[in-house]
Amino acid sequence: MRHLGKYIFISGLVMLPLSVIMFVTGVGMFTAKGNFPQFFIRWSELSFVLWLPFLLAGIVFIITGVIMYFSHQKNQTNTNQQQ
Repeated sequence: MRHLGKYIFISGLVMLPLSVIMFVTGVGMFTAKGNFPQFFIRWSELSFVLWLPFLLAGIVFIITGVIMYFSHQKNQTNTNQQQ
């Protein structure tokens, strides 16, 4: 369980900067002028729509990972004290 909490925590840490990059990309395309490839326009629209769910999921993953890590550590300490 401890390793799972660590991996969830790391996933949350990765999702936070990713959401910021997605937001900047989406906003940048709204203000950009010029002839851009259709793929890049659709990608930036999708990035702008999904940046907030990625941010919220990252925060939830970080909190869940920390809780899982410390609850396992607390249970392990209690087990060692009982022996």
